[in-house]
Amino acid sequence: MTLVKVDVDSLRAVASGLSSTADTVEDLYFSMRADASQLSLSAASLNAVPDHVQDLRDESDFASAKADWIVLINSGDSGTTQDTGEISVEVPGEEPSTLMQLEFALGVAIADLGTSIASSDHEEGDPRIGALNDYLIRWGDNATVTTALFNNLGPDGTLAVTQAIGDHVGFTYRADEEESRTAQTTLRNLPSAPEKAPQARTPTHARTFGQDLVTASEHPDPDSDYYELGTRTESLAWLLYDADDASDAFIQGAAEAMEEIEQARTANGYPGSWGWTGPSRFLPAMCDEADEDWALDVPSVIMHDLGTHPNAAHGFFTGDENRVPYWAGEHPYQGDLSGIAAAIDAASTYAPLRSTDPQGPASIAALGLEALTSRDGFGTERDQHGTEGVQSLGHILETYMPSVVDAYANGNNTTDRPGGAMTYTLTDAVGNSYAHCPWFSAATLDSALGVVGRDGQAMLDLRAAVNTAEA
Repeated sequence: MTLVKVDVDSLRAVASGLSSTADTVEDLYFSMRADASQLSLSAASLNAVPDHVQDLRDESDFASAKADWIVLINSGDSGTTQDTGEISVEVPGEEPSTLMQLEFALGVAIADLGTSIASSDHEEGDPRIGALNDYLIRWGDNATVTTALFNNLGPDGTLAVTQAIGDHVGFTYRADEEESRTAQTTLRNLPSAPEKAPQARTPTHARTFGQDLVTASEHPDPDSDYYELGTRTESLAWLLYDADDASDAFIQGAAEAMEEIEQARTANGYPGSWGWTGPSRFLPAMCDEADEDWALDVPSVIMHDLGTHPNAAHGFFTGDENRVPYWAGEHPYQGDLSGIAAAIDAASTYAPLRSTDPQGPASIAALGLEALTSRDGFGTERDQHGTEGVQSLGHILETYMPSVVDAYANGNNTTDRPGGAMTYTLTDAVGNSYAHCPWFSAATLDSALGVVGRDGQAMLDLRAAVNTAEA
């Protein structure tokens, strides 16, 4: 143990002063370089200034992190915080001496705060929720802090602290307006952090973290401090909701774990059971009203994530030939079909993927469109069965318009593909050949166009694509 004694006010003052000085020096640096350029003078003597500015910022961050770290260590599990004046506290091991060591130690201390929240009984108006939110605001963009935070929480702890915070929204326990607002703000700041943390590590770590997060939600560790909390599917849905900032590896890992769990459930005769016991604790208060048709269903959420991560979608769907037929055509979504439509769209139309692997995206387009339109009742009801994915369907057709035109021109009235292939080489009316074109049947296109035709903008976009193809 090492005794550390600091004056928190002095540390924060130093941090503020160094940050202000760095800003001033940087502004002068840019101004002087601009003046030198106008006067055709050398600015070589200023070359070292950016490094000095960074040193000032690092020293500022060190002082700020040390103040927060000491306050956190001193508060323990009580939630009672002394954040001014002189603090003396014993810390395990040696006192951190570098910025990276201190940021890592701070991440561990924030994780300990989260653990104390998740593993203790619910306390109305718990001050630790607001404290955690403050630290997430200040350090949620710091890769070292967030990596240490979520490494120490682990997937199980991350889900548990999400649920514990959600209990302060007011659905499960009584909460006044301020407590509910603080809990909702903390929940909104929480998802971005685990998504950013894996990006600071290797893709392998990020993929594993995504896999483990999904697995932990369905199969809690019986030896965990949080085991009695039960399954945490609602927490998982929130952490993966609107995950645009997450890495491709993280999202693909989550999708692969979902696939593994779904296969086991299907084998046992109960596919699609991704709900949670009892009423929602917080999620309906958090998601956008427009997303309510799918945000409470984990597979739908993950498909939407794949829809914003084309590389992850491509990797997922090409990883097993059965994934497109099952997820596009068979899985009983509790939400609507907008997520799977977006995922198929992303995997099949993303230009860089079509350049590096033209066969893969085209095959996904052919099989995905056929599977979607083959669903029972697809396109027969105004508010479901495909209409919610109209923009995605339209985009797939626009991207592969030569195949659409060729299907109708050649009367593809059977679902039997020539040679059984998903793609073919298309030859147009003037003899131009196009390799790796998805093969569509007229029946598949009729169903898809029946849905696209209900949306004015999608139909206008499609008409423009037809004009281009026929030009």
